[in-house]
Amino acid sequence: MPEYTHGHQESALKSHKWRNAQNSAAFLLPHLKDDYTILDVGSGPGTITIDLAKNYVPKGKVVGVEYVDNPLPAARASAIEQGVENVEFQVADVHKLPFADDTFDVAFAHQVLQHLPDPVKALQEMRRVVKPGGIVAVRDNYMAGTVIYPWNDSVKEFHTQLYPKISESNGAQPDIGPRYKQIARLAGFPLENSTFSSSNWAYASNTEAQWWSSLWAERLKQTNLGESAIRHGIADEAKINQMAEQWVEWGKSPDAWCNLVHFELIHKK
Repeated sequence: MPEYTHGHQESALKSHKWRNAQNSAAFLLPHLKDDYTILDVGSGPGTITIDLAKNYVPKGKVVGVEYVDNPLPAARASAIEQGVENVEFQVADVHKLPFADDTFDVAFAHQVLQHLPDPVKALQEMRRVVKPGGIVAVRDNYMAGTVIYPWNDSVKEFHTQLYPKISESNGAQPDIGPRYKQIARLAGFPLENSTFSSSNWAYASNTEAQWWSSLWAERLKQTNLGESAIRHGIADEAKINQMAEQWVEWGKSPDAWCNLVHFELIHKK
């Protein structure tokens, strides 16, 4: 597996912990039944995983997998704290899942394919472990397509140049969202059984904009993101600090608004 661009430091997990089934898997929820078994690939801190288990498949089960163990102890502790028993977490590689064919009703991955060296293989593996009639559901943002107002030069450069270059240097594919139809076809998914959609995360209130801007400022200075840029010669420390400062300044604007576009795929096996 390539290096995860964001890392698992608290600065990165802070935004991951904000995610839940409604804001990150709304396109999937109408397809669920309360006794479904779900595989959540790239479950991170487990907030989506636990939400699905507790509120959407209470008679079923959700298995969250990550390629490293780092975020899993906290995810398990959160499940215990909330009294959710129909969820478990384990280490697994989506390119070679340790599950038999036709195991799950749903295989779900949120913000995962963009970080993989072989997203086609990942889709094939997810489809393999899904039962006939089951669902493969994936969702990824497209950073270069983010709409931000007001633009400043550093924030614009971050979205259109710095972030894509960092991601690619780590073996990832930041443009995967617009390529969903292509990778589904290459994975052998019959397109007549596939539904493609898109949705946004909108950070429009002053509180939301300030939160979002502070997250990226912290990520640049405290996670793998900035470290990767420096290590691969994409930017020096002064440039990283300047971008972080400009993110904070953007968040202070009373007009600040960020729309982060996501691409979505539902495939029925």
